Amino acid sequence: TVVVTAERKAEDLQTTPIAVSAFSSEDMQAEQIRDFGDLQFHVPDVTFSKTQFGGAEFQIRGVTTQFGLGAAVAQNENDIYLEATNLASAEYYDTKRVEVARGPQSTSYGRAATSGAVNIITAKPDLDEFKASASLDYGEFNTLRPDAMINLPLVDGQLGLRIALHGAFHDGYEKNIYDGPQLFPGSPVNDNVNGQGLMAGRATLRWQPDSDTRLDIFVDASTEN
Repeated sequence: TVVVTAERKAEDLQTTPIAVSAFSSEDMQAEQIRDFGDLQFHVPDVTFSKTQFGGAEFQIRGVTTQFGLGAAVAQNENDIYLEATNLASAEYYDTKRVEVARGPQSTSYGRAATSGAVNIITAKPDLDEFKASASLDYGEFNTLRPDAMINLPLVDGQLGLRIALHGAFHDGYEKNIYDGPQLFPGSPVNDNVNGQGLMAGRATLRWQPDSDTRLDIFVDASTEN
């Protein structure tokens, strides 16, 4: 059973009366879904393109708004609508589930989400068990992808803290053949361009004093060079 919240309530994916594609953290790892660009290969009717200077175009069923999601596709993280998102550098880490709802979603997600919605549900603290994990991937162009997570139950069954860190680094994929003088002040001309240096982190605090009350507070930050 795959549980989704595409209609703002927990229900079985098979009985949800809208077109939804959902990926758990295990699915994303197995299919190597790491960012928005990877979704287009796993979700019907979805395409993604990125311009040279950071603009992005995310289409569901051919409907989009250029230079970010805008109104056509609503992106939500933990049920919070994100207006100005940077699709070019957004990467998934310590994520519980990603849902893509195709078709108009204005009733559930407001504004004029005429083509659909993308919902990112991050992993929340486990209030009963200590957990920790770390991994490091290495690949071509000196690619490094470190990930780390620690889950701390502060008060058994009531209060917990989860901290996740993520990085993505690689040298430039393209060779710069310019060998003339430096035209602009600053650092010298790079021999290789389109490298990446991304660092991100998230801290989530969950307080659950009883079965009817739950409060999640999370801080998300990232920087990219």
